[in-house]
Amino acid sequence: MKSRTENTTMYRLDLAVVVAIVFAMASCVSLKPKPKPQPLSKTELRILKKMGGRVLKDGNIAIGKIKIDRVEKEVIFDATVSVVDTPIEVLIATPRGRTYESFLSADVDPMNLQLALVLTGAVNGARKPPAEGDKGPKMGDVFDVDVIAKGERKPIEAYLVDSKNGKPIPREGWVFVGSKYNYGGKCLARDQGNVILSWSFGNTILDNPSDNGDTDDNINVRGDLKNLKVGDQVTIVLRKRPEKSKNR
Repeated sequence: MKSRTENTTMYRLDLAVVVAIVFAMASCVSLKPKPKPQPLSKTELRILKKMGGRVLKDGNIAIGKIKIDRVEKEVIFDATVSVVDTPIEVLIATPRGRTYESFLSADVDPMNLQLALVLTGAVNGARKPPAEGDKGPKMGDVFDVDVIAKGERKPIEAYLVDSKNGKPIPREGWVFVGSKYNYGGKCLARDQGNVILSWSFGNTILDNPSDNGDTDDNINVRGDLKNLKVGDQVTIVLRKRPEKSKNR
């Protein structure tokens, strides 16, 4: 019998249910001007309700406080700046997590984020690619993370530097690993308050695939930020990288 602690994209959700919603999203092609998402069928609406989601007035989808842009296949939520000019171990935490060592705090349910990523067609997996000849799990899909602050959208790496040499952090993306669950079905990323980890330690939804995530305090939030200070509100946008950009 499969353990409930296995790293899985979701808990007790029929794969066919997910495929139905993904298909509805994939049928929308990004054009100019941006089209409205196609209406969901009664079956798709019933499935979405079962997942705790709802359709917004603009035709997009929300699960809790997380929005899914069905045309762009972007996942969007609000966050608050927690720290600047200091080493971090968590890129984005929930208020239940380690906000004192997290760049951003987001009042979102990690389980809802996991569902939202699946609805964009993403697949979770290992933090890094398997070694050559290793038949271990494949690396999860990689997402770029952007921050919209004061109307300007930038890669989240623009706010980070290497703690050891002060150099900018390269844009390598953040890998969809997905949370583990205990025998009672509890989402451990939710319990630990992790959304995205910069140091790969603990349960999370997205993790740092770079070598600088192997140990703690390797990443610093820049101290020379002119447009951000602690307490500022920002918007986070997650977008899955194309297959050729995954570097598996």
